[in-house]
Amino acid sequence: MVAALLAVVAAQFFDFASFAAMTARHGLSAEANPLVVALAQYGTPALALGKASLALYLVAGAVVLRAGHPGVARLLVISGILAGIVGGLSNVASL
Repeated sequence: MVAALLAVVAAQFFDFASFAAMTARHGLSAEANPLVVALAQYGTPALALGKASLALYLVAGAVVLRAGHPGVARLLVISGILAGIVGGLSNVASL
């Protein structure tokens, strides 16, 4: 479970780091996610806090649910990993 939770954090960090590289090169208009664009309007610290909050929410939810609802816990972990990877790859593709 620890490895899965670290994978969530790593995937979300990959998404954030690739977002930073993409927007440094192409500007905020290159971002396709309107929620990320709205959050980025408040600056990079707000976006970093949003990403960290998302990762913490997913990890905490998975830890709380793993005993009684292991399938839901796995779904949270998988969703967090996939969202980070897909977001990061879409950012890298636009570089």
